[in-house]
Amino acid sequence: MGDALVTFQGEIIGADHCAVENVTLAPRVVNGGTVLLTVDNVAMRLSGVTFQGTIARQATGLVARGAATAGTVIENCTFLSLARGIMIEGAIPFIRRTHFTDMAQVGIQLLDTAAKTGGNTLSRAEDASRGWNSFDLTGGALAVENNRSEELVMENTDWGVDTEAEVAALIGGTGTVDFIPFLEKGAAAAVASLLCTVWDADTQARLLDAAVRLTPGNLREVTENAKGVYAFPAVAPGAYTMEVNAPGYVMATRAVILPDGGLATFVMPLALGEEPSPGACSGSLGPKRDEPDDLWVTLLLFAALLVAARRRGVPPDPCASTHPTARGTTSPPSERPPRAG
Repeated sequence: MGDALVTFQGEIIGADHCAVENVTLAPRVVNGGTVLLTVDNVAMRLSGVTFQGTIARQATGLVARGAATAGTVIENCTFLSLARGIMIEGAIPFIRRTHFTDMAQVGIQLLDTAAKTGGNTLSRAEDASRGWNSFDLTGGALAVENNRSEELVMENTDWGVDTEAEVAALIGGTGTVDFIPFLEKGAAAAVASLLCTVWDADTQARLLDAAVRLTPGNLREVTENAKGVYAFPAVAPGAYTMEVNAPGYVMATRAVILPDGGLATFVMPLALGEEPSPGACSGSLGPKRDEPDDLWVTLLLFAALLVAARRRGVPPDPCASTHPTARGTTSPPSERPPRAG
């Protein structure tokens, strides 16, 4: 979960809009209820951080408080040999691809405090920005403890066990937890990620109002982006079709393969112009002439199309142009009626 090169010992207070990557946080002493990192009403990013406890397993890895923690991201982190991994008193952060092992009490604990805000979702199967977390617990420790009145949604989680009954045994607290669907044991290690940069095909200007979708499956389309880069941070590996569209541009698609545990990056250029809506005519009518019999000519031509279509046993094409000055699809010359005199 990241190659940590630096170790900080003691208690650390998080700062708004800061990032902490590839470090180890550890307590100064073996015994004691130290909180290694307090995220107090700020939004920050943690990636590849190891929260390393001691043999006594008395410290807490991270405490999240306040509404702003809804914008905090905890990804690819490890919580090891602690009493509690993450204690959430406020809004629930984005927690994904994170591993909890050797907990004395609980991996993730949610408290029913006055400071709690936002929804009560840790992960949903259709949301690629959360989930694919894993647990390796023994000795009666819980994976999650929900003490809130709202049901906690915690899908797409690798609980380290095989059956629903075994998962239920890892859940505690006064509240309920929706954990179905859950991942097979060990599946979280294969989670993949995708980054797609979307730009104008002519100018290479990045597009900030695009939507990116992966099919098959029920993943939500992604519209949030960082300067035109659209991310699916936690996705099952496999073959997908990626669809990208933006207002004023032609939708583009391509086949993508996401490898086990890998990161795939793509650039998707979009061409200007809108695709015709289903059932719409692709031809355009020319300027109407001022001939007094113009309407009758149009009606006669359309009637001829109907007769010809019935002879062939197929319905007429509504996009076939019937105006004598139309630019677009017309009936074949052999089926055109003589021009009205």
